[in-house]
Amino acid sequence: MRDRIVDLTLEPGYNIDEKRLLSELEIGRTPLREALNRLISEGLIESRGNRGLRVTPLNIINTRELFEAYILSERTVASVLVFRDTDLIDELRRIEEAYEARAGELDFLGVTSSNAEFHNRLAMATQNSFLTRYSWQLTNLARRVSYFIFRDEYGHSEEFGEAQVSLFERAISEHLKIIKAIEDRDRETLIDVMTSHAAYFRERLSQLIGRSPGIDVDMTDIKKG
Repeated sequence: MRDRIVDLTLEPGYNIDEKRLLSELEIGRTPLREALNRLISEGLIESRGNRGLRVTPLNIINTRELFEAYILSERTVASVLVFRDTDLIDELRRIEEAYEARAGELDFLGVTSSNAEFHNRLAMATQNSFLTRYSWQLTNLARRVSYFIFRDEYGHSEEFGEAQVSLFERAISEHLKIIKAIEDRDRETLIDVMTSHAAYFRERLSQLIGRSPGIDVDMTDIKKG
């Protein structure tokens, strides 16, 4: 269900039909409710009381607020990350390998999944459960916007292959710089790279808005292309 929300199969503002989901997913009511409650806690679904549940809408105001919070969260993670987390570097390298493989296949959904895993692992290294939960929620919410940005670039770039390789090269380069900074226990570089890395997608969102002025009003009509 999370993937369906991230890849816009269940578009922003979609009213959740539990009977339909039970039939499509072939699961019982209890696991469905558990899944819905988890997605509510992640901010991907919202409850409207007697009016039921819906996929959280996207509009330009809450999306900008999301990225502002995400940038601050990443900077905070970098500031308090515990370098002595012995498994951190090996796990980040494993995740990065998966990220690069999915980027090479232009698997947008897979890229957003690996990216979320990478940043969630960084958050875990703060050893602060409150900060980790907050970071995870923002990262999951950002996945949906990231997927939309990738898809928009696919539709607008005449030289898509070259442009997309360039986009992923920057992300890969910054991931590697993050790993190197942790390896060197270089706090200052880690903060700088994680902050600029988080700000990058805000820049890309601004470019998207420039290409599609109507999106500045509302994105509740986004559907899978």
